[in-house]
Amino acid sequence: MSNNVQLVPYYSGDSDYRDYMVEVASAMVDDISAATVATGAMASAKITQAIEEQTYAVVGSQEAIARNITATNRYLLSGFSGLAAQNAQLSREVSSGFSELSYQMGKLGSTFAIGFARTIDTMRESSQAICDKLDAINENVSNPFLVKSRELYRRALVSYTKGFYEEAVEDLNEAIKINKTDYISWFLLGKTYLFGAGEFSCVIDLDASITALSSAAKYIKPDTAGYSEARLMASEICFYLGLARQTKAKELLVFKHKDDGVQSLIAETQRAFEQSYTYSNDMLESRYNTARCKVLLGDTHSALQDLESIIPRDKIYAVKPITDPDFGPILDDFYELLRRLAVDLYRQQAKPLCDALFDEIQHYEARYGALPIELAQEMPKETLPYLDMFDAVANLLFLKKKLEQQAEQARQAALAEQKRQAFLKKFVYISAGTFMMGSPKGEPDRSSDETQHQVRISRDFYMSKCEVTQKEYQEVMRTNPSYFEGDNLPVEQVSWYDAIEYCNAKSLKEGLTPAYTIDKSRKDPNNRADDDDLKWVVTWSRSANGYRLPTEAEWEYACRGGTATPFSTGNNITTDQANYNGNYPYNGNATGTNREKTTPVGSFTANAWGLYDMHGNVWEWCWDWKGDYSSSSQTDPSGVASGTYRVLRGGEWNLGARALRSALRNYRDATSRYNYVGFRVVRP
Repeated sequence: MSNNVQLVPYYSGDSDYRDYMVEVASAMVDDISAATVATGAMASAKITQAIEEQTYAVVGSQEAIARNITATNRYLLSGFSGLAAQNAQLSREVSSGFSELSYQMGKLGSTFAIGFARTIDTMRESSQAICDKLDAINENVSNPFLVKSRELYRRALVSYTKGFYEEAVEDLNEAIKINKTDYISWFLLGKTYLFGAGEFSCVIDLDASITALSSAAKYIKPDTAGYSEARLMASEICFYLGLARQTKAKELLVFKHKDDGVQSLIAETQRAFEQSYTYSNDMLESRYNTARCKVLLGDTHSALQDLESIIPRDKIYAVKPITDPDFGPILDDFYELLRRLAVDLYRQQAKPLCDALFDEIQHYEARYGALPIELAQEMPKETLPYLDMFDAVANLLFLKKKLEQQAEQARQAALAEQKRQAFLKKFVYISAGTFMMGSPKGEPDRSSDETQHQVRISRDFYMSKCEVTQKEYQEVMRTNPSYFEGDNLPVEQVSWYDAIEYCNAKSLKEGLTPAYTIDKSRKDPNNRADDDDLKWVVTWSRSANGYRLPTEAEWEYACRGGTATPFSTGNNITTDQANYNGNYPYNGNATGTNREKTTPVGSFTANAWGLYDMHGNVWEWCWDWKGDYSSSSQTDPSGVASGTYRVLRGGEWNLGARALRSALRNYRDATSRYNYVGFRVVRP
């Protein structure tokens, strides 16, 4: 690189500062481009673009940092194949130092000029907004003296914004005499001294500015109302103090002429930064500026310690010193610090993460099969600077989270499949269809309320293969009301209300939407039963996916299993096919066994759908009110709108065979509990 490329000194001539910066940038671009073409370190076009862009940016701004980070990053190797070998390679290469490209970019960064004009413009634009926020902190002051202080401050603010700096200083000093701890007035006083003359210029009184701003920082307290705004103000103080130091000590930009006055100024500025930092450990910029002051004072070891403390908390500070001329004397040591931090970061986080991910992937593939393709993410490939290692750790953490999400999704899918299989063991699928509900006029023992008519079941549904058992009921309701005790016996002595509450409780337990809304606070006007003291208002939500009782039509459709005979077994049913009182056979057929109690569910052959005990054992509650059938065709009927009794279907252990007919209808009021009444459930 040619000899005329130097750190840019402060310019105090009469020409416009922006023009001067452009001239300096052009000279830098020419020299650096020529040097990079000669060395082949990087394409000169990219260097030119980077210099031009960063010349007009505030050093350390988010935009400049983002470009530096982008420029120093590497592509990462995708996939997890050969992970162990990559880890070993990465460990060796991180220890050896930064890549040449990252090092050269860091060297180039130290030559970037400081755009004072844009910096001050930005500060001027934001100053009014900042003061407005600070002013809002004390807007509710009631003390008469403090009210006077506030009035003086507001008047000073008006003077300041109009450029009447002497008037502003006079009012602010009066306000501070009234309230010495008024950090807002101290802050505005410091700004007034700092920007008191000229567009880009020198200050009215730099020493007075530093004193005022330091006092503002001194009086910020964590318990102050609006402390978040106070912290913002402290950050601004750091910024202004840093600018003031650079303005007054301009010769330091070329690292010479360190006279005693400048040394004293830097030391005082350092103390102001340190004071701001003590208010909040989150004020990393204060610690960064403290390190800058220490470098200028020759305390390089302590400066590196400050940088080491903040870089792991914000990776931006791994780049800012490279682009800041004040850190020029310690750049080599800073690079070594970054190498060490990169190695530490690899050893402490990257390698353990890689090893853990490798184990997790093996576990995942062993349990769930091939890893989803989107998890074949990027991994570090070669020697990387601290920023790349920082990003690599972030990427590994992302991969770990993604893998955990995928594993959880796979676990949930496997769990859902287990639940589905368990569900299918207890439920059968009933497809939609049409059948003749009721009984033909010639059917023996037919009742008059069995008017035969066509019914279409338009929606598929699932029905429990067996009547709800005592074990199932107790698992959900924590009680067993049954007379005949046994886990696999049907639950009995349950009312219609009990069955409804069971359906809702089971739905909630399995994460389903309950089918019923139960209002116990008022009486159902559609319930005409004299013996029902409850008369809960129960509403059925047909769109819910939870458990419910079958409608009477659904029950008969499922019971028949495609048959049109009195029983799903044909024109007769024996006690070898169902549990009923065999002393009373159907239509003169042979007598059979009278067991005089319930039998375990599923003890007899299932019907064509795979449903057990649709005939006998216990009566089963249905949703419907007992009412007359319509003789016309129906679609998905659910009974009449009101009534005295709820429908029961299927027969029982203590009655004869005629009660087991597919079309026979029984009924009780909703509070009835008998040792021959149970239920089964359905769901969409």
